Amino acid sequence: TPVPPTATAVPTTPAEPRVTNRRDCNAIRGSDYLSADERQWFLDNCMVVQQPPPTSNGQQLKPTQPPPPQPQGCGAAQNPWGYDFCPGGVYIYSPPANFCSYFYCIASFWDGVGYVMQCSDGMFSKSGGRQGSCSHHGGNSRPLYRY
Repeated sequence: TPVPPTATAVPTTPAEPRVTNRRDCNAIRGSDYLSADERQWFLDNCMVVQQPPPTSNGQQLKPTQPPPPQPQGCGAAQNPWGYDFCPGGVYIYSPPANFCSYFYCIASFWDGVGYVMQCSDGMFSKSGGRQGSCSHHGGNSRPLYRY
């Protein structure tokens, strides 16, 4: 009598683990993105310029003078120092203490030793001109200038 064939196990390739994208701006801010989808969600939902913190009496802090007029088409958030992306200004090596109230800063912003640079993901670093600046934020995008 013929012997029936035996079943041979076929090895399977383990499936790629599914990435669970975070949907919490604070959890993502200052960390590496888990995926391109998470990066896009962050840019679409979290890149709103923060307002300065309220004072102890609940009033919003306001600059003592209106900011200087901003040149057209330079794309920087409105800020009391008139900082923008238009060439012709000076690199910012010593931003004011409340800089991160107007611009989204990476977690290590104040540890930086260069000039203020916007990273490709829209966040700001103070390591412009240094190797590795914005390395966890898609690379360098453009410097911010003062006049």
